[in-house]
Amino acid sequence: MLDLVTLLLADLGHGVARLAYVDLAWRHAREREPGEDDMLYGAVGASLYAGESWRFEGKRPTGMPSGFALQCIELGRQAFTGSLQQREPEWAKEAKAASGLRAIEAARAEAGPSLLVLSSVDHLPGSATGGEGRPGGSVGTTARAEWAPMAGKKLPLVVVPDLARVKRRLVREFPDCERIIDAVLAPLAGRSFAYLSPFLLVGAPGSGKSRLARRIGEEMGLAVTVYSCSGVADASFIGTSRMWSTGRASVPLQAIRRAGAASVMIVLDEIARAGTRADNGKLVDGVLGLTERETARAYQDPYLECPVDLSAVSYVATSNTLDGLDPALLSRFRVFEMPMPTARSLPVLARAIVAELRVERGLDAVWLPDLTPDELDMIGTHWSGGSVRVLQQLVEVAVNGRDLGQAN
Repeated sequence: MLDLVTLLLADLGHGVARLAYVDLAWRHAREREPGEDDMLYGAVGASLYAGESWRFEGKRPTGMPSGFALQCIELGRQAFTGSLQQREPEWAKEAKAASGLRAIEAARAEAGPSLLVLSSVDHLPGSATGGEGRPGGSVGTTARAEWAPMAGKKLPLVVVPDLARVKRRLVREFPDCERIIDAVLAPLAGRSFAYLSPFLLVGAPGSGKSRLARRIGEEMGLAVTVYSCSGVADASFIGTSRMWSTGRASVPLQAIRRAGAASVMIVLDEIARAGTRADNGKLVDGVLGLTERETARAYQDPYLECPVDLSAVSYVATSNTLDGLDPALLSRFRVFEMPMPTARSLPVLARAIVAELRVERGLDAVWLPDLTPDELDMIGTHWSGGSVRVLQQLVEVAVNGRDLGQAN
């Protein structure tokens, strides 16, 4: 009855009801049967409407009681087919009126939070001009030419998304980690952009800590770089001088350039396994400086030989143990103990693993559906909780067994 009232009010143009319809539409989309694509289109369309209500300006739903729902379905279908009408942002219109590429860049920066990471490369040898490349051709291989396209430009900062939605999605994937998820997301409330205070996930091998770290960043909209610390015996993470043939900028600065955004996430995977000899510097010593925001705000990159602003970079570390970790490092990171998954998490974890297999294999749910109850029961006889790595292997065996069964 409540669903019907929501739909009727949405048809009549009630703003709150149209926003509430988003949850209603997605609930029905999740429960849809094969072939009921309109439910998915309707949910996508409702979400688009909620975020871009201009698409419905001047349009009144026709027909009762499903005019609004039909419009959402059509909007979602257009989104899937690539025929969705795009409205030019106001900042682009104003920039064009002012004319010129520089005006457009300035307007884009003003449309949301941004940060000047690299102010100039004019001090470096070479012919490329700071902030400019050579249209239609190579800009060379010098450090100046390599980094000139980014110099002097404000890069966007990722805006904090709907935290309630992020939590729901993460808890569905990691039902045993709700306490950690709450603690990580809570400080983001009220922030102008997505930045996570450094934290360390400690847990047994296979507990899923690396995956949780990565998924938190992805749900926040941050580009994630996973840096394996195992066996790292130097401080090359913080960059190396151009006097060496292997010279390169710091890992965070490289991540920023790849993402085209000033706020990114670095996952320091298995940080306790990094080397402790100081012949060529230590990884942990470099991390200490970069996780101090005042230092990161004007970090002197050894490759570019100038200060860069890395203060919007988020750092997450994982480790099997706290033994041997530098006390100074532990003082910079909030430490969370990663719980081992329990048997009750099997359906949720299996669903997430199958979803990742779809991405790896380039398949959709039609060709690689979720595990059946019988398959889950079979896996449950071999996995009663514990290592996610073991569970992943069992799920892959079950999925691969489908093809073998069909061949026989």
